[in-house]
Amino acid sequence: MTAPASLSAYKTDVACTAYDGVGTNTGGPTVNLPSGTNGQQQNSLPIGPGDAAKAIVCRYTNKSLPTLTIVKETLGGVDAFDFSGIFTAGTGGSVGFSIDSAISTPTLGGWSEKIFADPGCTGSLQPGATLLFPPSVPTTVTAGQQVCVIVQEYIPGTALPGYTDDAKVRADFVFTNATPSLSASYMVDDITTVSNSALELMKEVRNVTQGVTTFDVTNKAKSGDTLEYRVTYTNNAASPISNLTLNDVTPAYTTFVSSTAGTTPATLTACNKTTPANPPPAPAVACGAAQPAGGTGPVSWSFTGTLSPGGTGFVLFQVKVD
Repeated sequence: MTAPASLSAYKTDVACTAYDGVGTNTGGPTVNLPSGTNGQQQNSLPIGPGDAAKAIVCRYTNKSLPTLTIVKETLGGVDAFDFSGIFTAGTGGSVGFSIDSAISTPTLGGWSEKIFADPGCTGSLQPGATLLFPPSVPTTVTAGQQVCVIVQEYIPGTALPGYTDDAKVRADFVFTNATPSLSASYMVDDITTVSNSALELMKEVRNVTQGVTTFDVTNKAKSGDTLEYRVTYTNNAASPISNLTLNDVTPAYTTFVSSTAGTTPATLTACNKTTPANPPPAPAVACGAAQPAGGTGPVSWSFTGTLSPGGTGFVLFQVKVD
């Protein structure tokens, strides 16, 4: 039996049971395809001479694999960054978090990580939060449940601008009621770069065509889908930022659809943009101006006024997948 190629992102359980001619269940063995079936793996059910007059009924159930994403949300202080993580369980089980490995560039001691529970999914470290690592503490989950965590990265005082630390955040998942027992591991990179920049940027995306209403750091798309990107900017400095300009570019294998200013703080006044519809040396147009779709290349937003300390806002642009 070959699993359909569409099951590449799933763990598939295949159960085949023999029935006699009048529909009485006579029992039979179970055939399992392993976690991560890619559409090319096969398993078989032996049929003996006594089964010749019986119908073999096969059933399979798709169980979504868990997902793990890490997003930089807040600045935890001069020497610590907080990242928020969301683990989404595709089925029941338990999950434990850890740091699989960490590599600093250039090599420098003093980097370290801790993982805390964030039961309210606030995106920031809360007072008295439960420490989930170290050591790793398993958490029981049900199908579809989200487990939010905070990954806190400590930066050594001798780290200079441009120094980085790549910590691989690991989630170990054990499936409930699996016979034989099944487990899976998932890892994402938590990359911290030391910078003297006061402006924090975060880019997220959602699939408009598929009706996705929330933004995330990853997406799934197919040809013809429209994706909307959101770039959030925040002033983490103690003084205002003036002459703010944000620059981006249409991703590979996409074409420009539209661009807007999104939500703008009151201290930032006029906004002008350049897009594939009016590339330089053409003059910039107001961020609210409608433009024809098509083309590829840079997208930018320029603001007058100032971005106050703690001020935040976002810009939006849409592209269509080729």
